[in-house]
Parts: sequence; structure tokens; C-alpha cells
Amino acid sequence: MTQPATRSPGALRAGLEAFIGVLSALLLFALILAAPAAGAQEPYPSRPIRLVVGFPPGGSTDVLARIFATRFSEQMPQRMTIDNRPGAGANVAADNVAKSPPDGYSVLFTHVGTHGIGPAVYPRLPFDPIRDFKPVSLLATSPLVLLTHNKVPANDMAELTQWAKAMNRPLTIGYPGNGTSGHLSSALLAMKSGLNLTLVPYKGGAPAIQDLLGGQIDLLFDPLNSAIQQVRGGTAKALGVTSEERNTAMPETPSLADTMPGFRVLTWFGMVVPAGTPQPIVDRLAAESAAAVNNPAVRKQLTDMGMTPATSTPAQFRDWIRKEIDHWGVVAREANIKLE
Repeated sequence: MTQPATRSPGALRAGLEAFIGVLSALLLFALILAAPAAGAQEPYPSRPIRLVVGFPPGGSTDVLARIFATRFSEQMPQRMTIDNRPGAGANVAADNVAKSPPDGYSVLFTHVGTHGIGPAVYPRLPFDPIRDFKPVSLLATSPLVLLTHNKVPANDMAELTQWAKAMNRPLTIGYPGNGTSGHLSSALLAMKSGLNLTLVPYKGGAPAIQDLLGGQIDLLFDPLNSAIQQVRGGTAKALGVTSEERNTAMPETPSLADTMPGFRVLTWFGMVVPAGTPQPIVDRLAAESAAAVNNPAVRKQLTDMGMTPATSTPAQFRDWIRKEIDHWGVVAREANIKLE
């Protein structure tokens, strides 16, 4: 029988070295081919960034967004442009960004409505405020102010409570539309104060403030920047602010939490991007946000609007959003507020 041929150890070693040489050449060739593609990757940002705002041009949210868009355009190599997409309490804008490519070029100028109250009152949102977004940074906060008209003989919550008992009738409190911070704040006031309140909806803040000043309603939660004008003009009285402490813009006005522990309402604004956006892009936008908020000119613009400048890391902003959703979820359930 013929025996199989055997190879010497030297021949085996030579074959192995030849195989390794061919493999090394193939790997080197692959690296050479990949190098131009890696080098061709565009730095961020390489084109304008779209800041989506859920309200029409000219409103307070739009004005605030444009302050940041202008500053970002000055800080970054590309412009940040405003894309107004009003509708459904800014949920149209949020849905648009949630379904946009996660490349850092679509940013939502979010607020308490889309990432706080909305999830609590709308059972079927087209987006998930946690799952469909990556938080970037908190930018600004502001309390509401509980106003009454000048014929009401009360200057704080204690005096209002005494007057309400003497009147022996429900007090009326207006709010600028269902699902707004004014709506939920009015429901929270009814829960916390023990007052007999009748909630009166309006189509916007302007007709609500007109009826308050005319005495058609007794109370109204108004944004700080608007309330300051009414109080300083002598057309309305401030009973309290909804922040946990007094606000520096109205230091003479007490906090409602002084007489109703745990009462806290803040309107707030920030930036989020679609889920899946690379973390280096999120971190870059967060750093630019902090730089913008800390800019002296921007801080003055914010305080002039009754806003308190704020910054956060993406992780801190995610925690903030979760707490806001939980807080308003409790209020909505206890007040039985559900919107379609």
C-alpha cells in the first residue's frame, strides 16, 4: 500500500508564513480602501440646523426660540433656522421631530406642554415623549402668577380664602384653553386650596385676561411676563407665584407654596432631538446650549421676558422631564382631565 506523502516542518512553516503574508496584504488593502471613506465623513454641523417650534411666529415661545437660534448661529459654523409648525398644543411639532432622521439637524424647542402636561392629558399621542427623543438641555423656566381683579378685597391666598367664605359662592377661574398649563394649574389650585372653583375655558390668553380685568371672572393664572405688566399698570392684583420661592421679578408677591405646601408650577423650555441621535452630537448641542444660556446678552433677554435662565446635562434634563410627566399625571388623574 502506498503511504501518504508527508511534508517536512520547514515546508509547513513556509506555507504558514505565506498564508499570513497574503492575509496581511488583504487587511492592508481593506484599510487603504476604508481610509478615504472615513476621511470623507462630514463634521457636525455641516449644514443648517432646523429648530422646530410648535407655535406661530410672533408669540412668546417663538420669540424665545429665536433668541437661542440667533445665539447658536453665532456660536456654531452653521446657522440654526426656525421652523414654525403650530397645532395641537405643539404636538404637531413634536411628532415632526420624533419622525425626523436622528442626525442632529432637527431639534425640537420643547416645553412643559409637549414633555410634561401633554402626556398626562392626551391618552393617544402620536409620539412617546421619553422613548422617541433624546433630551439635550433645559434652557429657561418661569412661574405663573395667580391674578385677581381690583374689586376683589384680597392681596394673598389667606385673604382670598376669607373673602370666598364670606361670599358663599363658587369663585370663577379662567384658563386659556384645554390642556394648557393654566388649565392644569387651575385644577391643582382647586385640589390644594379647598376653594369652591368653577373653571372657565377660553380660546387663548387675551380674552381671558380681558374678562378678568372686567370682573367677569375672579381669578386667572397668567404667565409672569404678562402678569408683571398688569400688576405694575395697576389693572390687576397678584395673589401669588407658582414657583416654590418668590420670584426676583416680583419680590413682593408671595409663593403659593407658602400657604399650599407642594404647590409648584413652572413653564419651562428646552431642546430635544430624535431618539437614535449619536451621543457626540447630543453632547455638542448641550455644550452649545450652556454657552448660549451663560451669554450675558442672552441672560438679559431672558430675564427681561420674565424667564429664569437654566442649564442641565442631557441626563439631568431626562430626569426633569420624567418628574414633570409624573407630576402632571397625578393632577390629571385626580382632576379627571382627558383630552382627545
